[in-house]
Amino acid sequence: MNLCQLPSDSGSCRNFTIRWFYDSKKQDCARFWYGGCHGNENRFDDSETCKRRCFKEPSCGQPKDAGTCNNYTLHWHFEVGSASCRQFWYGGCGGNKNRFTSLEACQAECMQ
Repeated sequence: MNLCQLPSDSGSCRNFTIRWFYDSKKQDCARFWYGGCHGNENRFDDSETCKRRCFKEPSCGQPKDAGTCNNYTLHWHFEVGSASCRQFWYGGCGGNKNRFTSLEACQAECMQ
């Protein structure tokens, strides 16, 4: 699983310091209290590091758009709500950049 999709996890120790995690529901970095040990990898020392690691190209956050033509072929798009790549029918013209010709291309761009 992409570390940026993990929930915040304060860990099991009690040496609390402020850290940052990527909140995939809000699509933003937020502060949380980290206990100093354990937890998960969705933990950063500062907001900038969190943003560099977890903010994706705008294409991945765009809604699925089938376009305006009727020359349908199967493509893939990234669905933010489920944090996964899903198939859809693309009409062949128009649409947006959240469109990939393979599952692998979608995952490489949006789930790194």
